[in-house]
Amino acid sequence: MLNKMQKLKRDGVTIVLVSHDLESVEKLCDKAMWIKDGYLAEYGDAITVCKKYLQYMMEKDERAALLAEGAENRLSLPPSSNSKQLTEPQEKSHQAVDGQDEGHNPETNSQQPTSGSQRWGNGDIIIHHVSMEDMKGRERRSFTTGEPVVIRIGYRKVKDVENLGFGIGIHRIDGVHGYGTNTFIDDFKIEPDQLQHEGEILCKIDPMSLVEGTYTLDVAVHDKDGLAYDYITHILEFKVYSEIKDVGVSRLFHTWEIVDKK
Repeated sequence: MLNKMQKLKRDGVTIVLVSHDLESVEKLCDKAMWIKDGYLAEYGDAITVCKKYLQYMMEKDERAALLAEGAENRLSLPPSSNSKQLTEPQEKSHQAVDGQDEGHNPETNSQQPTSGSQRWGNGDIIIHHVSMEDMKGRERRSFTTGEPVVIRIGYRKVKDVENLGFGIGIHRIDGVHGYGTNTFIDDFKIEPDQLQHEGEILCKIDPMSLVEGTYTLDVAVHDKDGLAYDYITHILEFKVYSEIKDVGVSRLFHTWEIVDKK
C-alpha cells in the first residue's frame, strides 16, 4: 500500500492522508495538520509537525504513567525522594540471579509494582526505592533513543554480608530480553564496608540505545554466586521514542560506505 501511494505521489496525484502512523506521514506528505481534540494544534512541514506530535505524546505518556503510580508531583521533588517506595521481600532460600528457581512461589510476593512483577530474596539487603531519571534528576517514564538515563536504586542494609553486587535487566514488553548486567560483570567492585546502613547506587546509561518500544526494568542485589538478597522483576515500565524507525531491541552504532570495485 505504501509503495502504491508513493507512486501516486511521484505521478503528481494529490493525496490526503489521515493517520497516526508518523513514518507514513513523513514519507508521503509535504505538509501536515495535527488535529487535537477537534481543533488545529499545528500546521506546517510534515517532519516538523510530526516531531511536535511525538514530543506531545511523550509528555502525555509521562504524565499518565506517573499518575498511575500516584506520583504526579514527583518531578518537583529532589532525586532521592522521587522514587518508587517498595515493601520488603519475602525471605526465601537460595535463588538463582535470573529468577528461574522452581521453589519460588509468586503468590507469596509482597511487591507487585507492575503487572507480572515478582520479588524474592533473603532480605539481608533491601531495595526500598527505584527510579529512572534524566541527567537533571527528574523522574521519567519515557525517553528518546540516544539520550542518557540514570537508574537510581535505594538500598537498606539489614545484615552484614560477605560480598554483594547490584544488577539491572531490561526486557521489551513482549518478554524479549534486551539487556542485563551487574557490578560483578562490569568489574565495579563494592566492598561491604563501603556501604552505609542506607544509601543509593546509580547506574548511568549514556547513551541509552534502545529502539522505539515499551520496556520493563528489573533490579537486584545479590552475592557473587547468585544468592538474591532482593530481586524485583518488572519494577518499572517505560517507553522509548525515536524519529528513526529501526527495528529490534537496541540501536547498534554503524556506518555505511560504498566501495568501488577496481
